[in-house]
Amino acid sequence: MRENTERTALTRERPDNQQERLNEFIHWLRGFVDGEGCFTIGFVAQPDIPDPKRPGGYRKAYRTGYQVDHSFDVVQGARSRRCLEKIKNFFGIGHIYRNRRHDNHREDLYNYEVSKRADLLNVIIPFFRKYPLFTAKQKDFERFAKIVEMMARGEHKTFNGLVKIARIVQYMNHRKPRVALIRILRDHTPGNRAISPYRLRD
Repeated sequence: MRENTERTALTRERPDNQQERLNEFIHWLRGFVDGEGCFTIGFVAQPDIPDPKRPGGYRKAYRTGYQVDHSFDVVQGARSRRCLEKIKNFFGIGHIYRNRRHDNHREDLYNYEVSKRADLLNVIIPFFRKYPLFTAKQKDFERFAKIVEMMARGEHKTFNGLVKIARIVQYMNHRKPRVALIRILRDHTPGNRAISPYRLRD
C-alpha cells in the first residue's frame, strides 16, 4: 500500500520534474549557443550559365548575380558530438556533419546545421526570440532573423534588397565595414547605380 502511495506521489510530481529538467536544458542550450553557436549569412557569386535560346550566349543564373545562404550552426570536436545530438534531438530538425581535420588538431569537428528556411522561420527564430541569448550574440541573432524574414518575402532577389541585406550583415560577427562590403557587391553586380550606398536608406 505504501509503495503504491509513493508511486502515485511520484506520478503527480513528474510533470513538475519534467518542466524543471526542460527549463534546465533550455538554460544550458542558451549558454552553449552563446559560446559555440553562430548565425551566418553568406553571399555566393553565381557565374553566368549558357542560354539555350541564344547559341553561344549566356544568362544570369541569379538576377543579382549572387545567391544568399543562411544557416544556424553549432560546432564541436568529436569528443563532444553528443552535445550536438542533444541539441538536434531537442529541435527535431537539422543535420550533423563531420568535418575531417587535416592539420595538427587531434580530432575531427562536427557541425550541427539548420539551413532550411522553413525550419529557421518556424523553429529556430521563434525559440531564440522566446529564450534570448545571454551575450551580445543576441544582436547577431536579431539581425539574422531580420534577414531570413526579408528573404522569405523575396527581397534578396532584387538589387536593392541584396544590398540592404549586405548592410545588415556587415554588423554581424565583426565582418567587413559596410561601405567596403557594399562596394564588393556593387562592383560585381550589373546595374551598379541601383545599389549605390549613397542612394539607399537604412
